[in-house]
Amino acid sequence: MKWLEISIKINSNAVDTISEILSRFGANGVSIEDKLNFQKDFEEINWDYIDESILTDDGTAWVRAYYQEGTDKDETLRNIDEAVKEARKYLEIGEYSIETKYVNEEDWQNEWKKYYKPIRVGKSIVIKPSWEDVKIKDEEIVVELDPGMAFGTGTHESTRMCMEFLERYIQNGNKLLDIGCGSGILSILGAKLGCSKILGIDIDPLSIKTSLENFKINRVENIAFAQKSIIEDLNVEKYDVIVANIVADVIINISPKVKDFLKENGMFIVSGIINERKEQVEKTIIDNGFKILEISNMGEWVAIASACGNSLHKI
Repeated sequence: MKWLEISIKINSNAVDTISEILSRFGANGVSIEDKLNFQKDFEEINWDYIDESILTDDGTAWVRAYYQEGTDKDETLRNIDEAVKEARKYLEIGEYSIETKYVNEEDWQNEWKKYYKPIRVGKSIVIKPSWEDVKIKDEEIVVELDPGMAFGTGTHESTRMCMEFLERYIQNGNKLLDIGCGSGILSILGAKLGCSKILGIDIDPLSIKTSLENFKINRVENIAFAQKSIIEDLNVEKYDVIVANIVADVIINISPKVKDFLKENGMFIVSGIINERKEQVEKTIIDNGFKILEISNMGEWVAIASACGNSLHKI
């Protein structure tokens, strides 16, 4: 299968914003080659092996987005260009360049492997691709992940903040709903943290395919993945925790409906929110009867942990 690859060379400080823009206009996957951030990770963790030639940093990064064959290239490029110009009003983006080409799925998958290495998140979580080896401490939880064309490798700030919230708030036996499951990373982590039942949903069939593959790699139980139109297609069932690592507009749209799927004092954890949308999302969550427990910031991104009911404490 061939994919339209749209690549933007940008200053490293604008990577998160450009990734969000590319995702907004229908990308089925995003690959970030940010050598500055990769070098920071390299300095913090002792790898057994790495090709040091990829660590040379010139202050720029490539953000590559992948769109299904048949996508209207000209219209997509126009939309991206307009969104980047709008983003310049609040972010120093500088000069940027765009390249396009068609690539085979296999070529893309092999290319990003050299940038995807094990990372540690929170107090005890290790995210690693299946082809990498890393020394694991006794108390650490390992999630093996091959993201394919789906979102959610654990390297993005929004995913990392969600993982930290899940590590902090999930209790053994909880039921978890993962809205926009992407690669399945948060669902799999939920299983490894002791959830008794997990449902991961996504509108993208490639995400469901990738999630199922990662589910098998991790040999976990009690997870189901389904292609659904976010939350509207679900049977009403009560969960202890609902996590949505998506975008601000979708979070705002589903917030009035989420309480129907939560137990009393259940938690609603959201991320994928750029800083400029934080107040709007926070207000929407509060207006729909939730109490904010915690707000986390990482780079240009925000994650919010909230609870319904009267309790302000951990469920």
